[in-house]
Amino acid sequence: MFCQQTRMNLDIFLYFARKLMLLTEILPMRKLIFLFLFSPFFFQSNAQKATIKGVVREAETRIPFQDASITELGTNNKVLSDVYGVYTIQVEPGQVSLVFHYTGYRSDTVNYILTAGQLKTDNVSLKSTDNELNTVVVSAGKSGTRIQKESVTIEVFKPRVIENNNITNVRDVINKVPGVTTLDGSVSIRGGSGYAYGSGSRVQMVIDDMPLITPDRGEIKWEFVPLENVAQVEVLKGASSVQYGSSALNGVIQVTTANPTDSPEVRFSTYLEIFDKPKVNSYMWWRGDSLSFLDKPHNVGASFNYRQQYKDLQFQFGANVQEMQSHLRNEYDNRARISTKLRYLPHRFKNQLILGLSGYVMWRKNAFQFYWKDQARAYEGADGVTIYENYLYAAVDPSISYRDKHNNQYRLLTRWFHQYSNNDPQGRPKTHFFSADFQYRHDFGRIARILAGVTNLYFTVEDNTLGVHKGNQGGGYLQGELFWKGLTLSLGGRLEYFQLNGVTNMSQPVGRLGVNYQFKKYNYLRFGVGMAYRYGSIAERFVLYDLGYIHILPNPTVKPESGITVELGYKRSFTLGKNWRGYADASIFYNEYKDMIEFVFDSVDLQIGQPLQAFFRSKNITQARIMGWEFSIVGEGHLGKYVDMSIQGGYTYFYGLDLSSPYARTDAGFFLKNTFTNFVKTDSLDRLPMLKYRNRHQFKFDVDILFFKHLRIGSSVNYYSYMDNIDKVFSFAVNDLKTFRQSRLGKGDWVWDMRFGYDINRKVSVNFLIKNIMNNDYAIRIAKPNPPRSYTIQVNCKF
Repeated sequence: MFCQQTRMNLDIFLYFARKLMLLTEILPMRKLIFLFLFSPFFFQSNAQKATIKGVVREAETRIPFQDASITELGTNNKVLSDVYGVYTIQVEPGQVSLVFHYTGYRSDTVNYILTAGQLKTDNVSLKSTDNELNTVVVSAGKSGTRIQKESVTIEVFKPRVIENNNITNVRDVINKVPGVTTLDGSVSIRGGSGYAYGSGSRVQMVIDDMPLITPDRGEIKWEFVPLENVAQVEVLKGASSVQYGSSALNGVIQVTTANPTDSPEVRFSTYLEIFDKPKVNSYMWWRGDSLSFLDKPHNVGASFNYRQQYKDLQFQFGANVQEMQSHLRNEYDNRARISTKLRYLPHRFKNQLILGLSGYVMWRKNAFQFYWKDQARAYEGADGVTIYENYLYAAVDPSISYRDKHNNQYRLLTRWFHQYSNNDPQGRPKTHFFSADFQYRHDFGRIARILAGVTNLYFTVEDNTLGVHKGNQGGGYLQGELFWKGLTLSLGGRLEYFQLNGVTNMSQPVGRLGVNYQFKKYNYLRFGVGMAYRYGSIAERFVLYDLGYIHILPNPTVKPESGITVELGYKRSFTLGKNWRGYADASIFYNEYKDMIEFVFDSVDLQIGQPLQAFFRSKNITQARIMGWEFSIVGEGHLGKYVDMSIQGGYTYFYGLDLSSPYARTDAGFFLKNTFTNFVKTDSLDRLPMLKYRNRHQFKFDVDILFFKHLRIGSSVNYYSYMDNIDKVFSFAVNDLKTFRQSRLGKGDWVWDMRFGYDINRKVSVNFLIKNIMNNDYAIRIAKPNPPRSYTIQVNCKF
């Protein structure tokens, strides 16, 4: 054995000796000596490298940064973080320094000592360093961008707003946005929608980049949004069909859920709200001692959220329960919801591959009171106008994201949604849909990026009031952004098809153009044009429903509506002292809609000795125009050593003209004259051609002050101007409505809330809230009064 091994070693030696002799014949001796001396470095350069991976986040909000740069100091080795803030960089073993950078934030240099083949995980948080309030948004271009650089108006709310105000429904977050109103769940941005309860939304709801508009009634399921795990809520104002398709005619609400942090986190919150006596004594149906606490107006609930990262797996689980008896006698809302979010980042793919799976389940039993019995008993519903619902909702969101070595990103986002009603044991009305969105993105460094995608939504509907339907909706989109010095240019287009019951319709191509220019430090000028469209929901086409004396009729021939939004805006960042930053924003906007779908009065049945019967159906208004302006301000930071303050608010005015009205003219002069003359004062003739169920003036402002890191005081003020125009038939079909509106003619409503909180320590805080502190009697939606003064006690725990 020894002899064989020796012979083998001799053969190997002779082989290399012959190669060396051949090499001496080819190379000069000096090159051979150079090769021999530096051969160790050659072999070392091909040795196994070390890898560093992790997530780059904003230090305060923990929001991940997309396109943060990670550079190896002294080299050209550089990578960018992906859409989830994840980065992976390979370096030579030994002592290494990485520089983490994101525009507007203080760069962080981290030193490492690594061995060959070592994998190091390091999550980095960056703090703001300039004099601008840095807020990163994703709703406009489906990628992280500083809000100052966007070409559209976007409002942002962080989790602290939800927690400090005891907000249990994302709809209440949206109601804090200037220029936004919700009427029974129907949301309107800058007057883009009127009143259409449960029958079509012009605003798209998006959770983690996936739309959540039900195909049956085209409505937003506000209660389904997992507020216990929200990282950020964005409201994009204006046409957004290029990015999000149909239902984004008037804007987008983007909810981003939170990912687990480096260490485990548990949050728990519970609250109790009770209601005071209304200002009008006859409203109070719960007087006396015969009713139990659960029968009187109240709202009690709790939420729980747990997040943890374990090696390559990120896990979240949340739950929420609520039991609520409204101040309206026939209205209640009871629900239980659970949510979960899993993200798996396989070690072998070095954070280039992310597998996701989110899920939501909610049971909800509620009743909705449509309008009052009469003015004296405004908190009690008329006969036959209460809608009872008992639904189970479920959604599962599988996703996959991959980023290759050439900076190409691929994402497949899917959602399966199902709802069914327990009200009808035999019919079991149910709706389900499956949607998919495949996205491709490529970043050309910091010069440009493109995003392309294809989408599809398949749905089926079985409903007693709507019938049986099935269909498909899909299309493709392309969007690009160019960055040059202070200029940001965005351009995109989309084409979709809609198939319902075997009939296919193609949408007209829609486009989007946006320009943002930083012409001076902290000064940003923007201009945007967006086209949009929306197919009428199944409810708008086929609903047949009775609500007391109000009857809703179907209209299968309703056509798709389309629109265009034009906006010119200016944003200015500013500071107070060294540590308080904010920005002020001013914009003027113009919206025009063609074939606008509105539920309007159709006919009336009036027989002697019988109550008036009013019939409504959805119809296409030939054309509508809206013009207005908006001012807003946002700020937060430290005022001195012991005071922290944040503010957010704004004012919006718009004038909406219904060009199908016989009192309207189509010329631009008439429209512009009415826009400016009705800013200050309006009369009965001016109201006739206005779009219905809208408040021309809105003012909203919220301030929160923290003293000595423990004591918190906050306040919010909202103003809604008089609702100028409604369907006149309501004045006859709804008792006392005409008298009530005449007594409030031209008068708006102010609503003032206060809150007080105390942080016992870093883990436990207590809040006390007083809503409608002046106990005003007001109704944003006609014939349905808003709540009287209420008191809420809330306890928040964090471990």
